[in-house]
Amino acid sequence: MKKINYYRALILIGFTFTAYLISVIYQLESLSSILSPVNAFLAAFFLFLTYLKSNQKNWVKYSLLFYALACLSWFLGDGLWVYYEHIIGIDPSEVALITTTYLLTNVFLALGALIFAIYQFRNWNLAKLVLDVIIFSLGAILVIWIVFFNRSFEILSLLTVEGFFSAISITLDLLVYTGIVVWYLSIRSGKILMYMRLMSGGLFFFTLSDFYYYYTAYNNNYTPDSFSDVAYISTLLIIAIGGLLYLYRYNQDTIVTLEFSTNIGKRSKELLIPACFVLVMLTKGFVLTEFLIFTTLFVVYLASNAYIQSTVKTAELLKKEMELNTELESLVSERTQKLREANRKLLAKNRELSYLSNTDTLTNLYNRRYFLSLLEEDLAKLPSGQTVTLFFMDLDRFKLINDTYGHDIGDRVLVEISDRLNRATCDNSIISRMGGDEFVLACTGCSDNATASDMATRIIAACSQEVLINGYIFHPAVSIGISIYPQDASDLETLIKNADIALYHAKSQGINKFAVYNAVIDGQAKKRNEIELFLRKTDFYQDLRLYYQPQFSIPDHKLTGAEALIRWISKDSEIMTPVEFIKIAEETDRINEIGIWVLKKAVLQIIAWNNKYDQNLKMGINISPKQLNSTHLLSELKQLTQNQSFNPNWLDIEITENIAMDGEYRMTQIFDLFKSIGMSISIDDFGIGYSSISTLKHFSFDRIKIAKPLIDSIAVNGKGKQIVKAIVLLAKTIGIQTIAEGVETREQLDALVAVGCEQIQGFYLGRPVPAEEFEALFLKDFTPKKPQV
Repeated sequence: MKKINYYRALILIGFTFTAYLISVIYQLESLSSILSPVNAFLAAFFLFLTYLKSNQKNWVKYSLLFYALACLSWFLGDGLWVYYEHIIGIDPSEVALITTTYLLTNVFLALGALIFAIYQFRNWNLAKLVLDVIIFSLGAILVIWIVFFNRSFEILSLLTVEGFFSAISITLDLLVYTGIVVWYLSIRSGKILMYMRLMSGGLFFFTLSDFYYYYTAYNNNYTPDSFSDVAYISTLLIIAIGGLLYLYRYNQDTIVTLEFSTNIGKRSKELLIPACFVLVMLTKGFVLTEFLIFTTLFVVYLASNAYIQSTVKTAELLKKEMELNTELESLVSERTQKLREANRKLLAKNRELSYLSNTDTLTNLYNRRYFLSLLEEDLAKLPSGQTVTLFFMDLDRFKLINDTYGHDIGDRVLVEISDRLNRATCDNSIISRMGGDEFVLACTGCSDNATASDMATRIIAACSQEVLINGYIFHPAVSIGISIYPQDASDLETLIKNADIALYHAKSQGINKFAVYNAVIDGQAKKRNEIELFLRKTDFYQDLRLYYQPQFSIPDHKLTGAEALIRWISKDSEIMTPVEFIKIAEETDRINEIGIWVLKKAVLQIIAWNNKYDQNLKMGINISPKQLNSTHLLSELKQLTQNQSFNPNWLDIEITENIAMDGEYRMTQIFDLFKSIGMSISIDDFGIGYSSISTLKHFSFDRIKIAKPLIDSIAVNGKGKQIVKAIVLLAKTIGIQTIAEGVETREQLDALVAVGCEQIQGFYLGRPVPAEEFEALFLKDFTPKKPQV
């Protein structure tokens, strides 16, 4: 800090404080109410400035930060006092927020003093320090109680003047006051620098000001904007001036650490105890009980002090003995150094041989066995607070490269990927090829999910760049599962398992994805296992139910049919939607059995309703891609059509848009299958997948189901409405019906009517419900057929 800036700061502080003092002297209440927080703010500002500009990273810098926060708290307290008293008209002394803000001043000052004590007292004997603080605190309490409170036990009411906060403030004041006295009287050698004197003096007089405040509060003599408040502000400014002096004079120099010849302090310090009694006797007279109490404190202090001195001397002797032992050990160490060096070289050779025997011969990465042994060693000796992040990687669609171009080309791709991994990873990492197209990376230092995610992003970016081999261009893709030790696992086996779980989740999201293991992913994995176990049971049908969502024509809201939707109701009555278990059913080849079960139940239900109410309602059924590859589907459909009560026109087969893109030959087979039976076909989720106008031209769908995401935007987005309108117009032009899915609001319904959509389904007119509720809610207006006699 330049000298001129230092003096400018002092002048500014002097000017504002003088103005504040004059306003208090002449009882200019409004002006003093403003100048008090202004002075506190100046103190906080200069202390913050000193903290930010300090070049030294030591205890002084962080003490300044807490002193700045203390001044800032006082500034906020004064500001709130003015606001509540002059603007709102509420007694500030009754506002808990103001009391809390002032309390924070004591807390931050105590923390700043504590940081000073931690650094300065680290060479002291802890027992001696505790003894000094306890004895002199008791002496101070006795003096205050006798001299200022006239030996009255009603002093306890002082602690209830402002409730719990006053007790904390008094306690902190007493600790700071006693700590400063003990520190000052215990210095055996060294020099107290001026900025230390200013800051410690400011703290000392702040505690005295606080004691005086509580004394006046106890006697109901406290007056706001009086000289007691001036005392507070002056102590904060003294601390700020000390900080400025530190920045101006000592910041560029090495801080002088006070040196102590022993850990005990001055012997004359114990005379404070009888001095306290003499003070009490001179002011309040001689009382035998008090004489005995002070005498007891004095004797206890002398005895404890003597014991500590003896202990310290013994410790010094032990220290010298240990130094001699260390010197002897050093001599022995020098004699054995050559042998250790030889052993070290031998171990290095052994490690080299071990490395050669544990390397993947194709990629020159560590093989699985050696990688696991290294990682297990690293985890065993990992320092506290450190982490190891495991990246489990698998190349997406690599089998296609091997099958199409041969294993030689595939091996060269693996070598290129391993080189990219070496370049993309951090220094504190080990990489292994676990086998096939699987790689694993262990990195020390990726301490959180964000860092691990950045690393995964870099790996994917590096590996997904095109590879040119023998004129062929490949675009590799990699999925990554991430788990962190010890955050996600307490041992190696669990760490790898969790990374594998995260990898599975990443692959389910598509290619070039990564996932960081967490409780949600773990829950999904456990849920998947539960679903797999459920689907492997022979009687899993008992937990399946069919719900039916009504479909209506618009604008007349006439019921035209329903869509059959499967639900799994577990033993604890949890309802699970198809999104959660159909994909697993496809992977475990249970989908065909489930599909046939749904087909039978839905067909029987539509037969029952149409025969009972003499209607021609349609039942929509979703068909999985795997079901279309099954020969059982055709045979089951043919058996159902043999039921004389069943009209094939009552069944609507819904296939997804991506199935419709599988190719013209395959689509022709699908259409021939269903059309030969007489069923209608709808293309589901139209507009969000691989929409193809040519598909509508080549294959005569009976109905287009407009996807819910388009319906969600129809009432709020002009472009969304135009897209839906174009789909409806296109469908009408080529003679295909349209039905909107997921209609949830009146605005969406009105918009669909406006664009000419013919049918809707969604929560607005009806949620999926069991058959009994469907009949009660949506078929109640139909008259059942009279039974024939």
